[in-house]
Amino acid sequence: MKPETKYDHLGRLKMILHNRFFRVERPSALRVEYLKALCLAIDDALLYLEVSLDDFWVLAKDWEKTEPKLFEDSGSLMDFYQSWNDSFAKQNICANTLNQLLYLEVYSTCAYFSRNASSTIDFGCGTAALSLGLLLNKHLSGQLLLLDVPNDVSRFVEFRKSRHALENVQLQDALEFHGDDLADLVICIDVLEHIENSTEVFCKKIYPMLKKGGLLIMRAPWRGQLTHIDKAAEDFYLNGGRKLLSRNFREIYRFGSLDIACVYQRMS
Repeated sequence: MKPETKYDHLGRLKMILHNRFFRVERPSALRVEYLKALCLAIDDALLYLEVSLDDFWVLAKDWEKTEPKLFEDSGSLMDFYQSWNDSFAKQNICANTLNQLLYLEVYSTCAYFSRNASSTIDFGCGTAALSLGLLLNKHLSGQLLLLDVPNDVSRFVEFRKSRHALENVQLQDALEFHGDDLADLVICIDVLEHIENSTEVFCKKIYPMLKKGGLLIMRAPWRGQLTHIDKAAEDFYLNGGRKLLSRNFREIYRFGSLDIACVYQRMS
């Protein structure tokens, strides 16, 4: 049995119980605002890449073929992520901009639970379409720190930062950056399933960054794609990541039936 299976079963049960028996204050569905964030991110991509809207959709579609080939040809995971340059970066920018704003429930959850945060970290930000959308729609205030593996996609993030005069936004190398008690809110959406040492990343990087009492919005769909590596789930559930999450956080809101699709509050 896969190590996350029993937790996924519990996640589905919790989702049913929450929906049927508990009065959970659900985030409002900000449909118009959500679409505005998506359209603005696409407009920025068109300007940065100097392509038409038709080209944007072609590039996004091409990434579906490029990503598995790059993954299979890379010598390591870091080689894979750091290879997103030139034409590969163009494809990823288009595809990731769409993926970041694919789910209204994720956006509305982040919008609702970010309202009291004075400092936010987006760990594994990609194109940062989600967190920059939240910022431009005035859900995030204070400092926003974006963390990811450096490649040419980062240049697009810097372009958006400059174009919209976002002086309170910093972009740093996730591999090199360390810090304790930095943020009231950490967003980590669709990241851990791509990382072999998921427990180390969660316990030694993500957990220390969050202030006690702060919120962690995290989702990890462990299986289902080539780049959702089996070792990521096995490491998280067998080597201490899930144990730290259970002991040091309490679940305050569930936005999916997977085990890791929740808003957590750090208790210790």
